[in-house]
Amino acid sequence: MELNQIEKSFKQAISELNRINGRLYVLNSFVTQTKDRIEKESSISHELMTSGLAFRDITLDKEAESNLFMSTDYYRLHRLNLNDEVDMIISRESLFQVSQAYEIVESFLYSLVAELIRLKSSLQLFVNTNTNSSTFASIRKALKGFGERKNNRHLLSILRANASVFREFEKENIYDLDFEQWYEMLSEVRHCVTHSRSVVTPEIKKALPKCFNDFFEIKKYGEEEVIFVNESNGREIISRIADYIFLVYKAVAELCYETEINFHSIVPILNPE
Repeated sequence: MELNQIEKSFKQAISELNRINGRLYVLNSFVTQTKDRIEKESSISHELMTSGLAFRDITLDKEAESNLFMSTDYYRLHRLNLNDEVDMIISRESLFQVSQAYEIVESFLYSLVAELIRLKSSLQLFVNTNTNSSTFASIRKALKGFGERKNNRHLLSILRANASVFREFEKENIYDLDFEQWYEMLSEVRHCVTHSRSVVTPEIKKALPKCFNDFFEIKKYGEEEVIFVNESNGREIISRIADYIFLVYKAVAELCYETEINFHSIVPILNPE
């Protein structure tokens, strides 16, 4: 079966999300199993692991002696901090993977809105795509070059204005979840994880929508407050992203091809024989 652009984008996004979901499951399983084994085996010493960071002075001659410095501020994992550190390791990796998943849905939105514009000439755009070309690639590039694109609101406004399925179920759905607010929240979390090392400032706290507390926590770690997510909530967020991607796919495909989209219709795309 030869896939059209919308189907290709949908398949790629779901496939990448599936790998992210699997990696989170593997990480949690391996790390948690190791932690549980350590806690049960009394023969394992109190001090579990110690790691130090070494670095060199690259301005010295290659033959210089003693060109290696090791800080004594070691990272130590022991029985007393084992639970907290394992939780934080899983949280940090989960946040990274959630941020990657956000990038997947962002790329997916650009692709589907570009193809929607290419196929439907009578759209209400509200934005100037600055292109006279009718190719998918040129429209997508023009959308990426749009000046005001915070949290991809320019793409979402096009979807809301033209795709009734998206407009209707973005806020009224089986979860009673306002996906408009949820997407804004996800964008703020991704920005904090990427640009602030997950450290929460008063400004970031102020920008977080109410639904943040349904998926994440803010925890004290050392001297800082950081965004925290457990593995279960991390994987739930990945599932909600997949739900959101399917909603966008369904809304755009039905609008472009005037055909009903359901689970039966996506079997040849995601589960080909």
